[in-house]
Amino acid sequence: MPLSEDYLVVAKIVGFYGLRGQVKLKLFTENLDSFKRLGKVYADVDGTLKPLTLKKIGPQGQSTVASFDELHDRTAAETLGKVTLVTHQNSLPELPSDEFYWKDLLGLAVKNDVGLLGVVDSLMETGANDVLVVKPTGGSVDDKERLIPYLEHVVKAVSLEKRLIIVDWDAEF
Repeated sequence: MPLSEDYLVVAKIVGFYGLRGQVKLKLFTENLDSFKRLGKVYADVDGTLKPLTLKKIGPQGQSTVASFDELHDRTAAETLGKVTLVTHQNSLPELPSDEFYWKDLLGLAVKNDVGLLGVVDSLMETGANDVLVVKPTGGSVDDKERLIPYLEHVVKAVSLEKRLIIVDWDAEF
């Protein structure tokens, strides 16, 4: 099965653990429970998707270690390699109305009380909070790139339908 834009990266295999095919993961989901709810993921091996069914996942020291039904031993895990794991967008759980997937925020216009600051180019995870990376576009109040914290007192409204985020953020920052 080939990779398409309908798939999202949810983790990366960053190492191998033990002799029973377990792998160390860097998760791009909010937490272990979010990853567990996906159940089946796909290993992106040079653009070809290989299905993997999650058997078990949990912390192991500083790492997150997972086992999959299809990886029976260390050789199978190492043969798969250090690849990204993806899931189909339709597999993502429905979110409450005030929560959004990062993918849904990309490309949205960002405005404050002065005008258009730009569009969301990417997001960063800082540990304390997520940050919108806002790049200027035609019609922006200036040509500055901004890092705007995704905090309740800063992000006042998000409308996916209008493709707009309203922020309480000084244009001078």
